[in-house]
Amino acid sequence: MDESRLDAAIAPYMRCAGYKIQKVANELYRHTPARPHGQNRDERIDYGRRVVGYAFGTAGDIDIANINPTQEQIQKFNREAEDMERERINRQKRPVFRLR
Repeated sequence: MDESRLDAAIAPYMRCAGYKIQKVANELYRHTPARPHGQNRDERIDYGRRVVGYAFGTAGDIDIANINPTQEQIQKFNREAEDMERERINRQKRPVFRLR
């Protein structure tokens, strides 16, 4: 799946899970890598605004109404996101050994 479509699918779930607009935007910015072919900070911020605008706007309302996630699905999403975040933090703490 294209990364932008994945972001557009994740953002409404974050909204349903109770995340506020700013938290969703911050997470998108943090997890959207700077592209090597020149995407700068302003472009990343603009991208985050578009995705958040979608998730918290009319299009997001319609998608959420169509998906109609249950409380169990939202809790599962939260657990998976927390597990992924713990794994990311653990990877950062592990020492990295380089072969010469």
